[in-house]
Amino acid sequence: EVVRSNNFDPSKLSGKWYSILLASDRKE
Repeated sequence: EVVRSNNFDPSKLSGKWYSILLASDRKE
């Protein structure tokens, strides 16, 4: 979807995944 692609925020997505990876790493 073009509209959704326009609203895409790479930095926000990266930060979100970074937090998830950190939490996942901490669990292990």
